[in-house]
Amino acid sequence: MIPNQINSSEDLEAVFYALNEDIYGYIMGRVRSQVVAEDIAQEVFVKAWEKRTQFNSEKGSLKNWIYGIALNAVYDYFRRQKNRRTEELREDFSDAKDIKSDTAIKLLHSQIMDQMQFLSQKDQDVLLLRYAQELSVEEIAEVMNMNYSATKVALHRATKKLKERCNRFMP
Repeated sequence: MIPNQINSSEDLEAVFYALNEDIYGYIMGRVRSQVVAEDIAQEVFVKAWEKRTQFNSEKGSLKNWIYGIALNAVYDYFRRQKNRRTEELREDFSDAKDIKSDTAIKLLHSQIMDQMQFLSQKDQDVLLLRYAQELSVEEIAEVMNMNYSATKVALHRATKKLKERCNRFMP
């Protein structure tokens, strides 16, 4: 169970155990590197502890606030990486959430993730939060600081763009 606030190290520990796997899964879907995803996920919970007094439960849930920190941490990572053109190591996706051991499914997942790289950061976030992390449209709107209608439209458009890319570039 997730506490409503982070007032103690015990609260942070409870939040960590409740959300770490999902936060890591979201980050892994964006950065596609196990080592980097682990580092960023750890950074998310450190920031949550450091900024715990800034959380306002009247504005939303602690879970969505943590996802917002993760979203910003991923943005920060990509900003830092923007000037680097080196190829990142691609890790096996066996640790990512809900990926079956079947080779065909892994290949399809990898191809879809490859096509997602060509979408905007916002489109990637909306899709991963909805389909990989299974957040509701309301939760995505809160995490991304958007209204419900704009989030619904963004999700529809991102899904359409990904579908078009997959139809065009995948066998």
